[in-house]
Amino acid sequence: MKLEGGFLESRVARRIFLLFLASAIVPVLAFGAYSFFHVRDQLQEQSLERIEETSRRLGMALVEKLQFLSIEMDLVANQFTAAPDLDPSSLVFSRERFSAFCDEREGVLECFHGSMTEPGALSEDQVQHIQSGEPTLVTIPASESVPGRFIFGLELPLGENPVTLWAEPDLNALLNIDPGGRFSTNLELFVLGANRELLYTSLELTEAEKAVIQSHFAEPHSNAATLGIGNATYNTMLRELPLGRQFGLRSIAVVVAQSEDEVLAPVRQFQRIFPFFLLASLLLVAFLSSNQIRRSLDPLERLMDGTARIAQADFSTRVAVDSRDEFQDLAESFNSMALQIGIQFDTLEAVAEIDREILSAFHTDDIVLTALGRIPALVGSSQICVAITDFDRPTQISVFASNGLPNEEVAAIEKQMPASFWDRLQGKSEGILVSADDPLTPRQLANPRLEPCEALAVPISVKQQVVGALILGFKPDVVIEPEMRRRAAQFSNQLAVALSNAHLLEEMDELNLSTLTALARTVDAKSPWTAGHSERVTRLAVQLARKLGVPQTNIERINRGGLLHDIGKIGIPAEILDKPGRLTPAEFAVMKQHPVIGAKILEPVKAFADVLPMVRSHHERIDGKGYPDGLAGDAVPFDVRILTVSDVFDALYSDRPYRGRKGFTDVLEMIREGAGTQFDPVVVDAFLELAQEQRHFLVNSFTAERDRQYNIFPT
Repeated sequence: MKLEGGFLESRVARRIFLLFLASAIVPVLAFGAYSFFHVRDQLQEQSLERIEETSRRLGMALVEKLQFLSIEMDLVANQFTAAPDLDPSSLVFSRERFSAFCDEREGVLECFHGSMTEPGALSEDQVQHIQSGEPTLVTIPASESVPGRFIFGLELPLGENPVTLWAEPDLNALLNIDPGGRFSTNLELFVLGANRELLYTSLELTEAEKAVIQSHFAEPHSNAATLGIGNATYNTMLRELPLGRQFGLRSIAVVVAQSEDEVLAPVRQFQRIFPFFLLASLLLVAFLSSNQIRRSLDPLERLMDGTARIAQADFSTRVAVDSRDEFQDLAESFNSMALQIGIQFDTLEAVAEIDREILSAFHTDDIVLTALGRIPALVGSSQICVAITDFDRPTQISVFASNGLPNEEVAAIEKQMPASFWDRLQGKSEGILVSADDPLTPRQLANPRLEPCEALAVPISVKQQVVGALILGFKPDVVIEPEMRRRAAQFSNQLAVALSNAHLLEEMDELNLSTLTALARTVDAKSPWTAGHSERVTRLAVQLARKLGVPQTNIERINRGGLLHDIGKIGIPAEILDKPGRLTPAEFAVMKQHPVIGAKILEPVKAFADVLPMVRSHHERIDGKGYPDGLAGDAVPFDVRILTVSDVFDALYSDRPYRGRKGFTDVLEMIREGAGTQFDPVVVDAFLELAQEQRHFLVNSFTAERDRQYNIFPT
């Protein structure tokens, strides 16, 4: 970009120039405004804290002094009581603390120290209090020429004509007023009586201003308040002094105030100098920006172009700038940033892919193998192992380990460990670093042939309980950065969620299978001749399905369908099931209804929809002569064909009320003869191979198990 004439002829230059100005002036203005308001608020807060603390100390001191003066009144009263004819001028008391001391006899007030005007009429409460022999405090509001006063009164029971002592404390001594008449530097004081009348003020006020103060504090409000007096505004803090029980006075209050002009004096100077500072900043920014714009437009344009490409997810973008100044450094930083962002995006994509793979797996082995294969490259580890506690056996752990090599086969290693093995990891969400000889390393846990190295052990926690660990081994020259630990903790959390889900699914599968088994036993228990029949048929059908290479989902369906295939026999009368002789045509017609009854029983349960064909059609034949629907050929589902062969084998090889069981060889021959008519020839061939492979089990263990299950019935 070439500039001709004045540098502001370019629109880009003008924008950058205005940006420079705005970038400098706006923050300065914002900072100035923030500083002003912040300092002002701080000063106000400090003022409130100061007047609050002053009012608290003054209130406590005033109460203590009044209590002390009442004690001194009692001492004077004791002197009177001990010697009624005593000359009052010889009484012992502090004349510095009292500006006047008088006694009143038969309505005549005589002062033996200072002078005092009569206290005036007392309230009923004060009369009762003073007659009780307790010191009573009377407040006299300030007038135009006379300041407010405190007067103590104490009645002495001296015969028929009691004597009342009256004492006026020195107000300056009571309120800590200095000889110059000032309460405190920068602070003002108001003292209010029981009815919020003004007893004392450190300000010189007109009667109208005094009335404003009394009116303001007569209204109930919070102790801290703002009060306008004349042209000034004061921050005030009121402190109540409850004196009723001791002095017969409802209460008095002290108010400490500070003028806002005094409070905000420091910010006034700031207001005066800030415009000059702002102007100087503006001139400096204008000069520097005009100088730098001339040198920076070309690198800036390149950087802007690179930024636009980064925004379009082109992380291979690099910017070449050879200005030998900060723009060159910025370009290098930009290139480094583009590289790092590209790596981060690649990492995020990989992490998201691992998350999907881990969370979509439903078996522990699949979850762990995915972690072993993908995590090392993302955290920079050279070794990895995952150790997981058996949920049902806390002392049994399974260890899966890998060197991080491609196509490496990984098998679980079972180990016995104490239940406290994971205690070190409890509460350590980002794991712990362990030395090469620590038990929590891939070499010690899984494979002694691995190279010894430092490891990071990160807990796998379920419900805040450590149930395993993700353990990563690092080469000696690798520095384990905090980001690596956070990433490992992230993977550990995903493993915990996936393993917990897998465990729940396994428990649900086990519960479902147990429920189906119990249901099958319930059906078989209806007749002693069919005890264990459904379970034996199911196991044999599952083995046959594996022999035929049936997918795992079909095997799981066969497992469930086998357990439920005879559930319809619940609806068949026991006299038909257990009849010792051949069934009549009518009885056989009833017996042939059990597949239909079974399908109707299971039909409302959506979870059993995929096993209904096995329940309804397990007596169908390839030649179409079966029941209840007369299906033929491929119309008979392949799962049903597997189940039918297993069902017939167990029925022929078991005793029935109408016949004894057939011999093993005879049963196999009968099944061979049924190929192509009753049975699928492919299934029969696989079954005959399986029968030879499993001959020992089918002849011995299978028979013994069947006989044992017969014996569950009472004879």
